[in-house]
Amino acid sequence: GPPSPPDEEPSAGSPPVGSLLRQGPKPFFQRVFQPDLYDQAVLKFMASDGVSRDEAQGNMDAHFDNPQDSAMQKMEDRTGGYKR
Repeated sequence: GPPSPPDEEPSAGSPPVGSLLRQGPKPFFQRVFQPDLYDQAVLKFMASDGVSRDEAQGNMDAHFDNPQDSAMQKMEDRTGGYKR
């Protein structure tokens, strides 16, 4: 197929150590041992939310570190914050 746009290439984002520094060992190991799965998740997030690779990686790192908190945060972001 046609080549990917530059921002979709894995080299466009931060290196795996960036995940380690941002969110700790869980997303780091996800990137190191399952790079294809990680990359697919990042590309899907980029497409669905229309964000940069760096922002998508940050969100995926947060998700892999704590999926429950990540899902709640995403829902709050979409609805404009927590409502009582």
